[in-house]
Amino acid sequence: MLIDKDADVNTCKQNGESPLYVSAMNGHDKIVKLLIDNKASVNNCDKDGMSPLYVSAAYGHDKIVKLLIDNKADVINCDKDGRPPLYVSQQMVMIS
Repeated sequence: MLIDKDADVNTCKQNGESPLYVSAMNGHDKIVKLLIDNKASVNNCDKDGMSPLYVSAAYGHDKIVKLLIDNKADVINCDKDGRPPLYVSQQMVMIS
């Protein structure tokens, strides 16, 4: 409904989290798709340099990871400590 009223899908909270970032982090694949279809930037990062791809990989949301990569998410974009999404996804596998 908000998108139909021309809401900006790339508006971020003070910490840099966009609607796409929050949806990717929480595993809401249908909302991620809706946001991407409405021109959400797949590479916006939060204040720590974490992108939607980074957080979806960290939380093990495989479907969202694929969706983001299919829509040109930067797979080598690192967080502020220099860790790419692949690194964090491997860490989660090791913890599980």
